[in-house]
Amino acid sequence: MKTQLQQREVIKSNVGVEKEFTIKASPAAFSILSSGLYANKILAIVRELSTNAYDAHVAANKKDIPIEIKLPNSLDGSFYVKDFGTGLSHEDILTIYTTYFSSTKDNSNDYVGMLGLGSKSPFSYVSNFIVESRQDGINRIYSCFKNELNLPSITLLSELETEEENGMTIRLTTQSKDHESFRTAARTAFMYFDPKPVIIGQPDFSPYSVKHTLSGTNWKLREADYYSYYKGPRIVQGFISYPIDHNILSQHDISDIVQVLLSTNIDLYVDIGEVDIAASREALSYDPRTIRNLINALDNVATEIQLAIQKQFDECTSEWSACLLLDDLLNNQTNEFKNVVQSFDNVQKFTWNNKPIKTTYTFDPDLLKDAQILSFDLSYDKIRLNLHTTELEPSIRVRKNQRVILDPYYRSRQVYRQYLSNMRGKGINKPQLLVIRPNKKRDMLIDSLPKLLEVMDNPEYLITDPLVSTRPVYNKSIRTQRAKESKLYWKGFRTTSSIYYPKTIYKFSHVCWDHELIDVSEGGIFVSIHNSAISLNGHQFLSFDKFLENCINLDIINSKTKIYGFTEKELKQIKTHNWVNLFDLVRENFKTNYDVYVNSLVFNNLPMINYTTPYNTLLNYMIDEWNRFEHYYDNDFGTFITKLKDIKVAALNIDGKSIGQIVDTLKLDLFSVSLKTKRQQLIDEWQHIISVRYPMLTIIDWPYSIDSITQSNILQLLSTYFNLVDNCNKINDNTLHSL
Repeated sequence: MKTQLQQREVIKSNVGVEKEFTIKASPAAFSILSSGLYANKILAIVRELSTNAYDAHVAANKKDIPIEIKLPNSLDGSFYVKDFGTGLSHEDILTIYTTYFSSTKDNSNDYVGMLGLGSKSPFSYVSNFIVESRQDGINRIYSCFKNELNLPSITLLSELETEEENGMTIRLTTQSKDHESFRTAARTAFMYFDPKPVIIGQPDFSPYSVKHTLSGTNWKLREADYYSYYKGPRIVQGFISYPIDHNILSQHDISDIVQVLLSTNIDLYVDIGEVDIAASREALSYDPRTIRNLINALDNVATEIQLAIQKQFDECTSEWSACLLLDDLLNNQTNEFKNVVQSFDNVQKFTWNNKPIKTTYTFDPDLLKDAQILSFDLSYDKIRLNLHTTELEPSIRVRKNQRVILDPYYRSRQVYRQYLSNMRGKGINKPQLLVIRPNKKRDMLIDSLPKLLEVMDNPEYLITDPLVSTRPVYNKSIRTQRAKESKLYWKGFRTTSSIYYPKTIYKFSHVCWDHELIDVSEGGIFVSIHNSAISLNGHQFLSFDKFLENCINLDIINSKTKIYGFTEKELKQIKTHNWVNLFDLVRENFKTNYDVYVNSLVFNNLPMINYTTPYNTLLNYMIDEWNRFEHYYDNDFGTFITKLKDIKVAALNIDGKSIGQIVDTLKLDLFSVSLKTKRQQLIDEWQHIISVRYPMLTIIDWPYSIDSITQSNILQLLSTYFNLVDNCNKINDNTLHSL
């Protein structure tokens, strides 16, 4: 490929000594050029050596002859690339082949290579490899290696006569753990190769296949899911595919339809030299010329696709057929093509006779004075009818795969469902049934039908059979009517009868309630209902069973308490004051037990003493095991532990989780975070008083697991320490009475 160098005009004035920069031939420089260029080194070796082999065939006028690739396997770990081109002379090997940035291909766009770096790519993986050059009956074998200074070197190993045709072979030894990586790299590198290389070493090998669903001038639409690595638009130049950086091009002046292509899986084929590439050949080099050529290529492709699709709409004979075409393009094509059509349509609507086309057709209201159109389609894979009718508005969603039925007898949906089932059984994708039937006077349909069918491009239609049963007969409900004196009481949400996986159906209905005759003057607990449903905060209260469970846990009600459901009419008829609303009862209970519930929330939901230090571990241990050791501690520490134990026991006797759930359900504002924080701070203050009073507690190394004898010894020593501190300080007994 020709090297594109921009000619620069330099204006100099009063310059001093001028010297050009140079490159030092150091091990670091060679390592960067041989290895540091490539992110995927194995893929780079396969790609670079293979494109060099292809260039050799171009030079020998053999580009239609495939190159030969040997992939490593468990029996033979060698990898080689063999071509049947011109070969290199001994002088070319020592001068051109071994010189970085020296190439015989940088003056022609017939070749893929140009930099003179790809032939050195094996050094990114191995420290030595073999080069075999066959030219004019002489076979020379060279060893390329890194010498004692870590510099790339070459030496001639042998020179023998041969009858093989001219060409070169590059051979290297691979590690067994990399065999699959070489196979994967070859499958990737040869996706766009033409002709495909002859593969030796793995008989079942095949490159990743590129599935193109639509093509045009220098472009092919790529199906999205054929190979997850290749996503978005790509440039194909010289059998190598390069990703197009969406972010870079978006910074330039590009049209909306080009923006669409930048998110589309599409391959753009350009001649060698049209775009510049990075030295690694893993990406494009986004210089001004390359960016300009990319935008022009994308703009040409986008315009071509848009005009091609619009041409199909222009060829439609009616608006109805244009609507069907749009549905076909959006629903019956490959996913990638559907996305392109949808995106292009969003940017600029496709038209028919200068009218934007939609998948919904709007009828002339005069045509529907005597006729009615019903549209039925299947919901995904289920035989469930989705109904659209012109009774509500004179428009209807149309589909490409539709059947028209004339139904002057008003058949039932069961008949329509059978038609749709038959269509799906024949493999028709997304079938649609259009039913035309009289609106009011059945005989008037005869006059309006021809005009209606003409608008629909005179489709073939079926006429329903008048003898088919119009509507199935269902058994009457077995529910008995509830007596006026009988009142509903809550039974619970319905549970399925499955033995292994019973499931609760959280839906209000009559099955959630039972009824009985009661004396309303005796009173009780009730909730307001409407159509069997209990509402709270403006919504159906589907957590009612859980709410009752929480009330039982807090002894607000018991498991045998019946909760009656009264309608608004029944509430007006009840004269007695003996009835109480369940939600009001719970709110009143929380007001009465305010302090108790707050303590429970604090000591159940906030850790009373965290297990973060040996000191806190000791305190928790003492609280839980106090009955075993209280005879040791007739002092202020014992008073402190006793207080904490009483608080903890009281808190654990109340279900804090139920309290929290009821607070959230009823949105009670009685329990502020600040109050809970204050209670927690109180405990922290108590701990601080004790730690100041007995400072050794904060440094004691209390183990998590010790034997009982050691425990007793430590606790006796602690008791002695506490008594000693108390006797020395003579602190007033009121010090901890605030606890």
